Amino acid sequence: MAEILNVSVQLFGAGTFTSPTFTVPSGIANVTATFVISPLDVIDQAKTMSFTLNRSDGSGGWIFDHGFSWQGGPNNLITGLARNPSIRVDVGPLDGQQCQVVMVLSKPMTCSILVTTS
Repeated sequence: MAEILNVSVQLFGAGTFTSPTFTVPSGIANVTATFVISPLDVIDQAKTMSFTLNRSDGSGGWIFDHGFSWQGGPNNLITGLARNPSIRVDVGPLDGQQCQVVMVLSKPMTCSILVTTS
């Protein structure tokens, strides 16, 4: 597993956060984006996040590649642990491309963002 983007734990304000651009290395199988959200935020049902992973179109624009929506709520009933969202995708068209993460929050939230490869 190799880290290609690490946005350290911080309080993000409501609205849109766009990560620095990063390159997905060639020759890998998967890309995983993980969000570690503070325990108080992860159980708050009023908090929502929309996430997109975009790739460069080569001329200054961005193309949607993957994404999800998340809403806070109770901890996992089986494990008792917070439900931190993550997504793992096949590399496909991301191979060797410039990418960015875009996160849209309904309310301020403390979290970190980690993008890794395998």
